[in-house]
Amino acid sequence: MTGKIGLLWARDTLARLVRRQYWLYRLSRSSVGRNVRICFPLRLEGRGRLSLGDCTTVEANVRIGCAGATQISVGDRCVLMEGCALCTGTGGSIDLGGDCVIGRRSVLDAQGPWRIGKGSVVESYCSISSREPTLLGRMTVGIGSYIDDHSVIDVSGELTIGDEVAIGPMCVIYTHDHDHTGDHGAAWKGGVTLGSVRIGNGVWVGARVTILPGVSIGDRAVVGAGAVVTRDVRAGAVVLGVPAKEYHRK
Repeated sequence: MTGKIGLLWARDTLARLVRRQYWLYRLSRSSVGRNVRICFPLRLEGRGRLSLGDCTTVEANVRIGCAGATQISVGDRCVLMEGCALCTGTGGSIDLGGDCVIGRRSVLDAQGPWRIGKGSVVESYCSISSREPTLLGRMTVGIGSYIDDHSVIDVSGELTIGDEVAIGPMCVIYTHDHDHTGDHGAAWKGGVTLGSVRIGNGVWVGARVTILPGVSIGDRAVVGAGAVVTRDVRAGAVVLGVPAKEYHRK
Protein backbone atom coordinates (compact mmCIF):
# COMPACT_ATOMS: atom_id res chain seq x y z
CA MET A 1 0.00 0.00 0.00
CA THR A 2 2.80 2.40 0.91
CA GLY A 3 4.43 1.78 -2.48
CA LYS A 4 1.20 2.57 -4.36
CA ILE A 5 0.75 5.79 -2.41
CA GLY A 6 4.32 6.78 -3.21
CA LEU A 7 3.78 6.09 -6.91
CA LEU A 8 0.61 8.18 -6.97
CA TRP A 9 2.42 11.02 -5.18
CA ALA A 10 5.27 10.87 -7.69
CA ARG A 11 2.88 10.93 -10.66
CA ASP A 12 0.99 13.90 -9.20
CA THR A 13 4.20 15.80 -8.51
CA LEU A 14 5.48 15.17 -12.04
CA ALA A 15 2.14 16.27 -13.57
CA ARG A 16 2.21 19.50 -11.57
CA LEU A 17 5.79 20.21 -12.62
CA VAL A 18 4.93 19.65 -16.28
CA ARG A 19 1.89 21.94 -16.04
CA ARG A 20 3.94 24.70 -14.41
CA GLN A 21 6.62 24.43 -17.09
CA TYR A 22 3.91 24.80 -19.73
CA TRP A 23 2.49 27.86 -17.95
CA LEU A 24 5.95 29.43 -17.83
CA TYR A 25 6.36 28.69 -21.54
CA ARG A 26 3.01 30.36 -22.27
CA LEU A 27 4.05 33.41 -20.23
CA SER A 28 7.31 33.65 -22.17
CA ARG A 29 5.28 33.80 -25.39
CA SER A 30 3.04 36.62 -24.09
CA SER A 31 3.47 40.38 -24.30
CA VAL A 32 4.62 41.54 -20.86
CA GLY A 33 5.31 45.20 -20.11
CA ARG A 34 7.88 46.78 -17.82
CA ASN A 35 7.90 46.40 -14.03
CA VAL A 36 5.21 43.70 -14.04
CA ARG A 37 4.90 41.90 -10.70
CA ILE A 38 3.77 38.27 -10.88
CA CYS A 39 3.30 36.10 -7.80
CA PHE A 40 3.49 32.41 -8.67
CA PRO A 41 1.79 30.02 -9.08
CA LEU A 42 0.09 31.50 -12.15
CA ARG A 43 -2.13 29.25 -14.25
CA LEU A 44 -1.92 30.33 -17.89
CA GLU A 45 -3.51 28.18 -20.59
CA GLY A 46 -4.68 28.26 -24.21
CA ARG A 47 -3.21 29.45 -27.49
CA GLY A 48 -4.75 32.92 -27.57
CA ARG A 49 -2.87 36.18 -27.05
CA LEU A 50 -2.14 37.66 -23.61
CA SER A 51 -0.85 41.18 -23.05
CA LEU A 52 0.09 42.59 -19.61
CA GLY A 53 0.70 46.34 -19.43
CA ASP A 54 3.41 48.19 -17.53
CA CYS A 55 3.38 47.98 -13.70
CA THR A 56 0.63 45.35 -13.67
CA THR A 57 0.34 43.15 -10.57
CA VAL A 58 -0.77 39.52 -10.83
CA GLU A 59 -1.25 37.94 -7.41
CA ALA A 60 -0.93 34.23 -6.56
CA ASN A 61 -3.20 31.55 -8.03
CA VAL A 62 -4.63 33.75 -10.78
CA ARG A 63 -6.03 31.73 -13.69
CA ILE A 64 -5.89 33.09 -17.24
CA GLY A 65 -7.30 31.11 -20.15
CA CYS A 66 -7.09 32.33 -23.76
CA ALA A 67 -8.70 29.95 -26.22
CA GLY A 68 -7.24 29.87 -29.71
CA ALA A 69 -7.70 33.11 -31.70
CA THR A 70 -8.91 35.00 -28.60
CA GLN A 71 -7.23 37.82 -26.71
CA ILE A 72 -6.90 39.14 -23.16
CA SER A 73 -5.36 42.59 -22.84
CA VAL A 74 -4.59 44.00 -19.38
CA GLY A 75 -3.72 47.70 -19.27
CA ASP A 76 -1.05 49.53 -17.31
CA ARG A 77 -1.14 49.44 -13.49
CA CYS A 78 -3.97 46.90 -13.33
CA VAL A 79 -4.25 44.51 -10.38
CA LEU A 80 -5.45 40.92 -10.71
CA MET A 81 -6.03 39.86 -7.13
CA GLU A 82 -5.47 36.43 -5.61
CA GLY A 83 -7.39 33.57 -7.16
CA CYS A 84 -9.30 35.59 -9.77
CA ALA A 85 -9.85 34.23 -13.28
CA LEU A 86 -9.95 35.81 -16.75
CA CYS A 87 -11.10 33.37 -19.45
CA THR A 88 -12.22 33.59 -23.07
CA GLY A 89 -14.05 31.16 -25.32
CA THR A 90 -14.37 31.10 -29.10
CA GLY A 91 -14.93 34.67 -30.31
CA GLY A 92 -14.31 36.16 -26.88
CA SER A 93 -11.95 38.92 -25.78
CA ILE A 94 -11.30 40.87 -22.59
CA ASP A 95 -9.81 44.36 -22.71
CA LEU A 96 -9.07 45.97 -19.34
CA GLY A 97 -8.19 49.65 -19.40
CA GLY A 98 -5.44 51.05 -17.20
CA ASP A 99 -5.80 51.03 -13.40
CA CYS A 100 -8.51 48.35 -13.34
CA VAL A 101 -8.80 45.96 -10.39
CA ILE A 102 -10.27 42.45 -10.50
CA GLY A 103 -10.94 41.26 -6.95
CA ARG A 104 -10.18 38.03 -5.15
CA ARG A 105 -11.84 34.91 -6.57
CA SER A 106 -13.86 36.85 -9.14
CA VAL A 107 -14.42 35.10 -12.47
CA LEU A 108 -14.75 36.89 -15.84
CA ASP A 109 -15.58 34.37 -18.56
CA ALA A 110 -16.05 36.11 -21.92
CA GLN A 111 -17.74 34.46 -24.88
CA GLY A 112 -17.96 37.74 -26.83
CA PRO A 113 -16.06 41.05 -26.90
CA TRP A 114 -15.78 42.72 -23.47
CA ARG A 115 -14.30 46.11 -22.66
CA ILE A 116 -13.85 47.44 -19.11
CA GLY A 117 -12.81 51.08 -18.96
CA LYS A 118 -9.95 52.75 -17.14
CA GLY A 119 -10.08 52.76 -13.35
CA SER A 120 -13.04 50.39 -13.05
CA VAL A 121 -13.19 47.81 -10.26
CA VAL A 122 -14.80 44.37 -10.05
CA GLU A 123 -14.66 43.44 -6.38
CA SER A 124 -14.26 39.98 -4.83
CA TYR A 125 -16.27 36.82 -5.54
CA CYS A 126 -18.15 38.25 -8.54
CA SER A 127 -19.25 36.02 -11.42
CA ILE A 128 -19.54 37.63 -14.87
CA SER A 129 -20.31 35.28 -17.76
CA SER A 130 -22.84 34.19 -20.33
CA ARG A 131 -25.32 32.10 -18.37
CA GLU A 132 -26.12 30.48 -21.71
CA PRO A 133 -22.68 29.23 -22.85
CA THR A 134 -23.57 29.14 -26.57
CA LEU A 135 -24.45 32.85 -26.66
CA LEU A 136 -21.73 35.39 -27.44
CA GLY A 137 -22.79 38.43 -25.43
CA ARG A 138 -21.10 41.82 -25.61
CA MET A 139 -20.22 43.86 -22.50
CA THR A 140 -18.97 47.43 -22.19
CA VAL A 141 -18.15 49.04 -18.83
CA GLY A 142 -17.20 52.71 -18.79
CA ILE A 143 -14.53 54.65 -16.92
CA GLY A 144 -14.33 54.57 -13.12
CA SER A 145 -17.24 52.19 -12.49
CA TYR A 146 -17.51 49.83 -9.53
CA ILE A 147 -19.11 46.38 -9.14
CA ASP A 148 -19.20 45.25 -5.51
CA ASP A 149 -18.68 41.83 -3.91
CA HIS A 150 -20.64 38.67 -4.79
CA SER A 151 -22.52 40.17 -7.75
CA VAL A 152 -23.70 37.87 -10.57
CA ILE A 153 -23.85 39.38 -14.06
CA ASP A 154 -25.18 37.56 -17.11
CA VAL A 155 -23.72 38.55 -20.47
CA SER A 156 -25.73 36.24 -22.73
CA GLY A 157 -27.01 39.35 -24.52
CA GLU A 158 -25.66 42.90 -24.62
CA LEU A 159 -24.79 44.79 -21.43
CA THR A 160 -23.70 48.42 -21.29
CA ILE A 161 -22.61 50.04 -18.02
CA GLY A 162 -21.68 53.71 -18.23
CA ASP A 163 -19.03 55.85 -16.55
CA GLU A 164 -18.83 56.18 -12.75
CA VAL A 165 -21.58 53.64 -12.06
CA ALA A 166 -21.73 52.08 -8.58
CA ILE A 167 -23.29 48.60 -8.33
CA GLY A 168 -23.69 47.38 -4.75
CA PRO A 169 -22.90 43.95 -3.31
CA MET A 170 -24.87 40.82 -4.20
CA CYS A 171 -26.62 42.35 -7.21
CA VAL A 172 -27.94 40.25 -10.12
CA ILE A 173 -28.18 41.47 -13.73
CA TYR A 174 -29.72 39.29 -16.45
CA THR A 175 -29.71 39.83 -20.22
CA HIS A 176 -31.65 36.68 -21.14
CA ASP A 177 -34.81 34.80 -20.18
CA HIS A 178 -36.65 31.58 -21.16
CA ASP A 179 -40.08 31.19 -22.72
CA HIS A 180 -42.01 29.35 -20.01
CA THR A 181 -45.38 29.38 -21.80
CA GLY A 182 -44.90 26.59 -24.34
CA ASP A 183 -45.50 22.87 -23.97
CA HIS A 184 -41.87 21.84 -23.54
CA GLY A 185 -41.72 20.22 -20.13
CA ALA A 186 -39.87 22.15 -17.42
CA ALA A 187 -40.61 25.88 -17.38
CA TRP A 188 -36.94 26.82 -17.45
CA LYS A 189 -36.22 24.72 -20.56
CA GLY A 190 -38.11 26.99 -22.97
CA GLY A 191 -36.45 28.89 -25.79
CA VAL A 192 -34.02 31.68 -24.93
CA THR A 193 -35.05 35.32 -25.35
CA LEU A 194 -32.47 38.10 -25.14
CA GLY A 195 -32.95 41.57 -23.70
CA SER A 196 -30.18 44.18 -23.69
CA VAL A 197 -29.52 46.04 -20.44
CA ARG A 198 -28.21 49.60 -20.36
CA ILE A 199 -27.11 51.38 -17.18
CA GLY A 200 -26.34 55.05 -17.77
CA ASN A 201 -23.57 57.27 -16.45
CA GLY A 202 -23.43 58.02 -12.73
CA VAL A 203 -26.12 55.49 -11.74
CA TRP A 204 -26.17 54.20 -8.15
CA VAL A 205 -27.49 50.65 -7.74
CA GLY A 206 -27.93 49.57 -4.12
CA ALA A 207 -27.23 46.20 -2.52
CA ARG A 208 -29.12 43.05 -3.56
CA VAL A 209 -30.78 44.68 -6.57
CA THR A 210 -32.02 42.49 -9.44
CA ILE A 211 -32.12 43.97 -12.95
CA LEU A 212 -34.06 41.94 -15.52
CA PRO A 213 -33.59 41.71 -19.32
CA GLY A 214 -34.55 44.61 -21.59
CA VAL A 215 -34.21 47.34 -18.95
CA SER A 216 -32.63 50.76 -19.50
CA ILE A 217 -31.65 52.90 -16.48
CA GLY A 218 -31.09 56.56 -17.22
CA ASP A 219 -28.13 58.69 -16.16
CA ARG A 220 -27.75 59.46 -12.42
CA ALA A 221 -30.75 57.34 -11.43
CA VAL A 222 -30.78 55.65 -8.00
CA VAL A 223 -32.05 52.10 -7.46
CA GLY A 224 -32.77 51.38 -3.80
CA ALA A 225 -31.45 48.29 -2.04
CA GLY A 226 -33.41 45.09 -2.67
CA ALA A 227 -35.34 46.45 -5.66
CA VAL A 228 -36.30 44.32 -8.66
CA VAL A 229 -36.13 46.43 -11.83
CA THR A 230 -38.53 45.14 -14.48
CA ARG A 231 -39.00 48.28 -16.61
CA ASP A 232 -37.06 51.33 -17.75
CA VAL A 233 -35.99 53.95 -15.20
CA ARG A 234 -35.82 57.57 -16.33
CA ALA A 235 -32.71 59.69 -15.81
CA GLY A 236 -32.40 61.11 -12.30
CA ALA A 237 -35.24 59.03 -10.85
CA VAL A 238 -35.18 57.17 -7.54
CA VAL A 239 -36.86 53.74 -7.65
CA LEU A 240 -37.64 51.34 -4.81
CA GLY A 241 -39.42 48.08 -4.15
CA VAL A 242 -40.56 44.88 -5.87
CA PRO A 243 -41.23 45.59 -8.67
CA ALA A 244 -39.30 48.87 -8.58
CA LYS A 245 -41.43 51.99 -8.74
CA GLU A 246 -40.45 55.63 -8.79
CA TYR A 247 -40.27 57.32 -5.40
CA HIS A 248 -41.60 60.87 -5.11
CA ARG A 249 -40.66 62.96 -2.09
CA LYS A 250 -43.63 64.56 -0.37
